Amino acid sequence: MALLFYRRPDYLAISKEPITASDCTRFIERAKNSNQSIPTGLAFKEVLANRSLPPCGLGDFMDYLYYIEGSAENLQFYLWFSEYIKRFDAVSEVERMLSPAWKVDSLDTSYLSFEEMEKIAEAGESTSILQSLQPMRNEVDNIIRLYIEAKGPRSLNLSALDRAHCLHALRQTTHPTAFLFAIRVATLTLQGLSHPNFIRWSICNGNKPRVLFLRSIAIFHIIMGFVVASLMVLSSISRWYRLMTFLPWYFGSVTIVASYKGLCILLHSTYARDLRPWEEYGYEVGNRAGPQARPWRIRTSNENLSPLPLSNDPQRPMHGKELKKRGLWARCFGNFPTPKKFVLGTTWAQDENLKALQDRIALGAFLWGAIFTIPLVALSVALPEFCLY
Repeated sequence: MALLFYRRPDYLAISKEPITASDCTRFIERAKNSNQSIPTGLAFKEVLANRSLPPCGLGDFMDYLYYIEGSAENLQFYLWFSEYIKRFDAVSEVERMLSPAWKVDSLDTSYLSFEEMEKIAEAGESTSILQSLQPMRNEVDNIIRLYIEAKGPRSLNLSALDRAHCLHALRQTTHPTAFLFAIRVATLTLQGLSHPNFIRWSICNGNKPRVLFLRSIAIFHIIMGFVVASLMVLSSISRWYRLMTFLPWYFGSVTIVASYKGLCILLHSTYARDLRPWEEYGYEVGNRAGPQARPWRIRTSNENLSPLPLSNDPQRPMHGKELKKRGLWARCFGNFPTPKKFVLGTTWAQDENLKALQDRIALGAFLWGAIFTIPLVALSVALPEFCLY
């Protein structure tokens, strides 16, 4: 029964409104519910640890966030923060004493109005001598400008209260605990919103034109099955010839059920998938082994922190022209003739957990196809000949 009624993770659209505490609670519940439909090998921690393979690797997750969902800043900030914790722990004890851990209740904003919280968020406190001596202060200030400030080029979708808490804490210390409110929102958004959507999207092995084309072919087969069955019933030929209608009915029903869940049965037979439009333009699909090979890779303090000439680099603000590039692949893809869209090229799906998930969907489609087809064929065979010709 689990095969017949398997459901992909439900899609949840990303909101442009600031993420509140109630949204975070909703993300936690969705992450728990999604565990039932997502294999352990494709879990959130597995993807972020880059232990899953294409098309479900860490690089693919970033591609999805950047090109599809438009919220790559959450993952970029998360990856930067993960490395920042390691580098902060590596500094000397004397330097760490200059940036003590931040206590969450150090700023009580329960009595503040929205306007007062905005003033706290926008106020730039004068840099003291102690601040200038704090470890990695320049890097933290750069991250504040990019991700924390409301008008930053990659501003996180924080509420006014969370932003005020975070900014106030970061003006006092560079300890990782000062990022608590920002990293909490970014992590819960990734885990409860983006990750289930990403797995749902990764299951689809064919692009939309290909799936729609196959769906139309499937509907044609089902209609032709009814036409052929009707002609055979009206004729005087043996009723056993009506068994041939099993093939078009079964193929059509299986294809429709699988395409409803985003799976192209023909591609799945060889565990292939269509190339993404951005993979056709500028990426080598084979070069997706890990973050070291990705153009959006985080640069550590031991490397050159100057902005890279790559619009996906998290250390570099995105300007107007670069923001337009997000839709470049869509415009190029949209200008192709329809037949060209489903013959752009294919590659292999490497992740075994994803293959098992697709196998589950395909087997369910085969079972539903049999449930739909066998009664129809039996009914057509049982009908008497009308002998009209």
